[in-house]
Amino acid sequence: MEFEYVEYEYVGSQADAGDRISSLLTDNGYHSLRRDTADLVRRYLPGVVFPAAGSPPAAAHTVDALIPPADSAARILLCQRPAANGASGAVVAVVALGRSQNDAHRACTAARLVLDAEGTPGDVAARSRRFRQEWLPVLGLDHSMASSASIVRPLAAAQVLLALKQAPSLLGRPSVLRSHVGKGTDRPRVSVDTETMDRLVPEKLVDRTFVLVCRESGQIIGVREDATEAQGAMPLTLRCPHCRRPLGEEAPDVLYSLSVQGEEFIQSARWIRDAIEAALQRRYCETVAARDGAPGSDIDLAALYHDTVLLVRARDRAITEQDVRALGEAVAAFERAVPGVPVQGAYVASRASSPNGAGDLPPACRVLEVSHLDAALDGLLEDMKQDTFARLAGSSLETIRADLSSVLRPVLDPVVSLHHRS
Repeated sequence: MEFEYVEYEYVGSQADAGDRISSLLTDNGYHSLRRDTADLVRRYLPGVVFPAAGSPPAAAHTVDALIPPADSAARILLCQRPAANGASGAVVAVVALGRSQNDAHRACTAARLVLDAEGTPGDVAARSRRFRQEWLPVLGLDHSMASSASIVRPLAAAQVLLALKQAPSLLGRPSVLRSHVGKGTDRPRVSVDTETMDRLVPEKLVDRTFVLVCRESGQIIGVREDATEAQGAMPLTLRCPHCRRPLGEEAPDVLYSLSVQGEEFIQSARWIRDAIEAALQRRYCETVAARDGAPGSDIDLAALYHDTVLLVRARDRAITEQDVRALGEAVAAFERAVPGVPVQGAYVASRASSPNGAGDLPPACRVLEVSHLDAALDGLLEDMKQDTFARLAGSSLETIRADLSSVLRPVLDPVVSLHHRS
């Protein structure tokens, strides 16, 4: 179950803020558990009285659950909590639950449009705006550092470059022929994906060359800039310098080589940072990474997931206790600078490490290994999502507040009078 939410702030004594939003949604076709419960109580207890809301609660709680008219599988929870920093007022979170993130987004958008039409505008972009304008400067990051989805390279790209680095040298660079990819040959096999390598060619991380290969000796006997030139060279009356066969009997092929830029890329920690950023963006996180060589920041990547800020450091080596301690200090410094904002730290390494043996991890820090990045991030974000939901919904569901004294008094008064006479 996934969720998405939008918050509405009410200033002053607003103990019934959640009830007001519930009424607006119910009047627009939403099916309310709170109203159904009240109708059921009135049916069997006609004289029951529902008193007005008293003082605002001291903690977060859920005041109503609704079913949208257009999606019976979705649910809308209205969660109310006191205003932050001791201010007078209340905050109501309209939390949409769906079977997928798209379903939750659709249900949340529909509820927000209803409330906007009723004159109850919510600041749907408040968290994202605060993340960009207030929280990133504390970390020494700038929103202009954000990478577009087309620039961020997924983990598969780095894995291809690392595998290509282990390939034998051809024409002076670690290279592999397309005909040798995924096939059993007498040459060393390299586990790479040609589609991924083709995507890395425009980024100059991989060089692609069209060659002619001798069928007999397997040697490269000609190099061309494109496939057309390689095909045009085949009918020429030339002979292979190795086996003296006519050139027309040779086979065209494609040579993929690790470029100088590609080698520099995998020698730095950029490939880990790009892999993390791509994985977080696929999971609907807003991410900002530090530029290479940017001074003043101890964090390689910051991300916003629901209402929690994720601080990430990446290293192409095993992590030591000192590394984890430094991340814990960075998380603590952020908590002091921006009190009340949930924060989670994560240290991602290219090799397995066990800093737990040297000391306990800070409570808000995790250590992840890049080889299991997707599974590790899924577990981390799931825990962050559950913490966010618990902060929004609280631990109680308050449907109605009924005063039963008016119903029970006609029954209890004769009993009490009879007891006194006896």
